[in-house]
Amino acid sequence: MNLQEILDAREKRTLFLNNKLDGNTLVITFSLNIPGLNKLGNDKRIFIEKYFYEYLKYVNKRSNQVSYDLLTDANGYIYYLYLDIKNINPIDLKKDALKFEESVGDAGKIIDIDIYLALTKKISRQDIAKLARKCFLCDNFAKECAFLQKHSEADLLSFVNKTINLKTPFILSEEFIFADILKRISDGELSEGDRLKEEELSERYNVSRTKIREVIKKLKEDDLVTLKKHIGAKIKVLNNTEIKEILELRILLKRIIFKNVFNNYLKQNYFMIDDVKNRILKIKENDYELKAIWNIEIHTFLFSLSTKYYTKSYYNKLETTFACINRKIKEKILKGEFDLLKNFLIMCDSIIKRDEKTFFSNIEDYFNKIESLILSFKNE
Repeated sequence: MNLQEILDAREKRTLFLNNKLDGNTLVITFSLNIPGLNKLGNDKRIFIEKYFYEYLKYVNKRSNQVSYDLLTDANGYIYYLYLDIKNINPIDLKKDALKFEESVGDAGKIIDIDIYLALTKKISRQDIAKLARKCFLCDNFAKECAFLQKHSEADLLSFVNKTINLKTPFILSEEFIFADILKRISDGELSEGDRLKEEELSERYNVSRTKIREVIKKLKEDDLVTLKKHIGAKIKVLNNTEIKEILELRILLKRIIFKNVFNNYLKQNYFMIDDVKNRILKIKENDYELKAIWNIEIHTFLFSLSTKYYTKSYYNKLETTFACINRKIKEKILKGEFDLLKNFLIMCDSIIKRDEKTFFSNIEDYFNKIESLILSFKNE
């Protein structure tokens, strides 16, 4: 990453935030404060996921209707949480955020939680009679040290890297363990038919077997695993009937989401969509690894523009069931045997040009390609 990419990412975050602040929605951002140009990496992703799911417990106490998106850019990882502003005191949310930051020790120093009521109006520490944030390395205010460049980037990064690798001061949440198991399936570490052994999972995540049973119960509810007496949990092997039924539901839900993205297009989205389009155009034909990454990134990005939060939530549950199928799609892309980027390019271009006919014709072609590929897996 270079400085210009980071600056561009910050500008696009502002545009995205502005898109989500519609007057009825309160937006919370949850990100990492990491100096330097290297703001991405598996260690940072795992760190933010662990702490985000723990912080989510605080938010859920204030509202039982919380939705969120996770976006990745040159500036790192950032969660956007959306809450209906009715019956919620933003000051209480800020107090909760500070309480959380303080409860997690040094980790709280590199976590940024902001409460936005409008693009130019966020709840600050001063609003609740709290002093400004302290520096990583000393007792001075962080802004003062940054302005005077009191500490070297190497010293700051040393603190960040040490903190990221510390054991969490809390027991890992069921939500994190659930998400991590899904990622292990997506990465090919776990496959259809593999057993999920309570003892192994308990040791891996350093939690009780009772908590692991709750995670497995949730995986069973989302139809990702099967449970058999004396055998335990196994990652489910979907039969052809189930695959076809899930495919039909996914396509139905995606139509609703993509239609919402097209119809709710805002001018401030132009720069974000155009930037995504230009980045895809720069991908080399034989760079299959980058294509696989962007297949996920642009899908996540387009979904994040949709305001159909309930539909997206239901779709994500289906994606849990389809975790093994999605890994097979990724493997095909990595081998150069499947490519959806041209369809995504047409989507971006037709959104910008407001070409409704091309947009909806293209997404049908996109659905047909995915359906044909997934149905072909049964013959392998």
